[in-house]
Amino acid sequence: MKTENSGRVAGRVALIINEVVGKDAKRKVTAVIDCKADGDKYDRIVPVVGFGKGAVALEGIAEGDAVEMEVYLGGREWNGKYYPDIACKSVRVLAMAARPGANAAPVGKADNGLDAADDAALPF
Repeated sequence: MKTENSGRVAGRVALIINEVVGKDAKRKVTAVIDCKADGDKYDRIVPVVGFGKGAVALEGIAEGDAVEMEVYLGGREWNGKYYPDIACKSVRVLAMAARPGANAAPVGKADNGLDAADDAALPF
């Protein structure tokens, strides 16, 4: 049996969240991709995270862009609970959204509304 943990995510970028996490102050970028197709009754949003090279790959995208991503599927167990991860391997922009002017606020800066203290106990 050959195992596989990769896949593809395609859709429109709904949100970009830039964070600094961990004791080493590593950069983390989360791109929330809206994969909802015409006629779908429910939203189909997929958060794709990028650390290191994955964060660099996500730098070139903006909210509203149509993208296709190659991803790694993974997860972690902590205290008997499982946490899935979808990590960016590469990204291709299929159609760019209009970019703001030079004096506009940067696209992609977002407050995720979560209290950092809630995540302090997680080991990752």
